Amino acid sequence: MEVEKQLLAFEDLFGMPPFRVDGHQHVHVLPGVREVLSRLLPRHGVRWIRIPEEALLVSGMPDHELAGLVDQSALKFYREVSDQASAARPIFQAAGLRCTDAFVGMLTMGRNLTANSLKRSLTAILKLHQLGGEASPTIELMTHPGYPLKEADPVNQGCAAQLGPDDFSRSLDRAHEMAMLQSREFGEVVRAFSGQLYGFGDLA
Repeated sequence: MEVEKQLLAFEDLFGMPPFRVDGHQHVHVLPGVREVLSRLLPRHGVRWIRIPEEALLVSGMPDHELAGLVDQSALKFYREVSDQASAARPIFQAAGLRCTDAFVGMLTMGRNLTANSLKRSLTAILKLHQLGGEASPTIELMTHPGYPLKEADPVNQGCAAQLGPDDFSRSLDRAHEMAMLQSREFGEVVRAFSGQLYGFGDLA
């Protein structure tokens, strides 16, 4: 099976299983895929998995309030992913896989990663979790920082050499994300919400 081949290839390269798993375009939460992963990943020592339940979508924010962030076709896709992630969470947890309490990333990709968009998402998360009696939720922030790939670069061809880098890999949005994560503004947002930055290894 392809997933198992990828896990074994990772173990061959690094001498250990991956600590955490997610899927390109979040395919790991699709029906049929999530059930297979819930059986396979624990056998390979994987401990964490991403649950892309987008904070503002889970909070029930209406589409007209989200219209300024992304176009309608992207919003439809993000809602589908977030709904599938909600259904996947109990399946993965029942298999012993760990996941963060909340997720931010689809509505804050690229140029949408701003101090204001982060504040809005974090505020929504805290409201939801305070209602549930959880004081300090863990939150995964999905980002893609880096430098845009060049179409003609023979070395860096993205995920699929035969196809070349995709639009996002070539976009200046990646550089924007990197600059935002290194900015004073980002640090101020984290401090304003009494947040602490961790890697998944720190949460073991």
